[in-house]
Amino acid sequence: MTQATHEVRPAALTWRKSALAYLLIVVLPMGGGLALLLLNARPVVRPTEASGPQADLIGVLLVTVPIVLATAHLCGAITHRIGQPRVIGEMIGGVLLGPSVLGAISPTAQHTLFPPEIMPIINSLAQLGVIFFMFGVGLEFSTRELRHNGVAAVVIGHAALAVPFGAGILLGLFLPASYQPHGAGRLPYLFFLGLAMSVSALPVLAAILRQQRLMNSPAGTLGIAAAAIGDATIWCLLVVLMVFTGRGGSATVLRTAVLTVMFTVVMLAVVRPALRRGLARAARHDRDRYPLQVVLTLFVLVCALAGQRIGVHPIIGAFLAGIVMPRSSGIVHSFLQRTEGLTLWLLLPLFFASVGLLTDLGTLRGGTALLMCGLVFVVAVSGKFAGTMLGARLMGRSRDESLALGVMLNCRGLTELVMLNIGQSLGLIGGTLFSTLVVTTVVTTLAAGPLLGLLYSSAPAEPDGVAADPVPELHR
Repeated sequence: MTQATHEVRPAALTWRKSALAYLLIVVLPMGGGLALLLLNARPVVRPTEASGPQADLIGVLLVTVPIVLATAHLCGAITHRIGQPRVIGEMIGGVLLGPSVLGAISPTAQHTLFPPEIMPIINSLAQLGVIFFMFGVGLEFSTRELRHNGVAAVVIGHAALAVPFGAGILLGLFLPASYQPHGAGRLPYLFFLGLAMSVSALPVLAAILRQQRLMNSPAGTLGIAAAAIGDATIWCLLVVLMVFTGRGGSATVLRTAVLTVMFTVVMLAVVRPALRRGLARAARHDRDRYPLQVVLTLFVLVCALAGQRIGVHPIIGAFLAGIVMPRSSGIVHSFLQRTEGLTLWLLLPLFFASVGLLTDLGTLRGGTALLMCGLVFVVAVSGKFAGTMLGARLMGRSRDESLALGVMLNCRGLTELVMLNIGQSLGLIGGTLFSTLVVTTVVTTLAAGPLLGLLYSSAPAEPDGVAADPVPELHR
């Protein structure tokens, strides 16, 4: 009994020491500090101009971003279940959150969700998403299809561009004067409208062909090659347009043009071989690849910055960064997988939201607006079909294959939305024409899969073990 009592005393003594120490080094200093604060407290006089509520941008962002992501991915999942690319649903989700739907139902809720203070943050994140998306597009651009199809791909790709380009310029001459924004030059406005009519979306076309099991079919291979030719030419023409819409006079335009050519040559002739040698050497050494992923991220961002500093657009630099990257490198493959997740899951849905906020279908109300919308749609679709089928028939392709190629190259997808976003930022298209072209983009992309399914209802499955592409598709 005495021994048990003797064993308890040290524990009790330790507890008392701990309590006394806590009182001395925690309670007394904190209590003394609070007492001094209370004794010296004075009423705070707030300025009258600060009495209104200040927007908590981080708080709003933490509400807005989850809602945007949930809406975009839910709509994307629905369209994916019915056999359409997720990009279709994500585009629709962006329109649902904009003034066309949410703004019409509850303008207060739409303004609360997207206050003016939050839009620069969303736009900046969206532009980062587009930069890494365009890097992936450049990486998917392969010369393999061009080597296999040669002249046919060039003729069909350029015919599918030239005919709608001319039709778009002709259409611009007959559209109401209100469709041309105030301050936009007549020539840049018509030039951009021609480009907007000519776009095909290589990444989303690849996703559709994979879903339809047509990637390795003769028409599918030729369609991918022609779309790649058209995409490359479109971006080159867009660079020309950006150069000649510069605000700094002829000297600035000439400087931008020269720097653009020099940048492209250096990327292809110097940076590309250096990347191939450096990544091949790194792959032979089993080292930590984390620093390499950081270097590749910085490389894409620096290339985008170079495009912006030159005076064209950051996406041109990012696109070139993708083109010069060695496609067979496992390091690049891993890098694309990592960036693709962040881009597709987070950043691009914010881009769709920003596009949706610029799309006001309410501007299409009224007989004249609807008539013009229908006219733009008919010219865009028929121009693509006419150019593609003409080029394909001249190259000896059958009528059915030419028709299938016309459906493929009418697919516009995210590439068209990026183009429209650039046109909006350059002040070359107004709100009504922007909304009209967004509707055209959604409908033509939505129709591509079902139409190809009807044309190839009995298409054979791709052989097992055939890898369509060593780089994972962007599903755009």
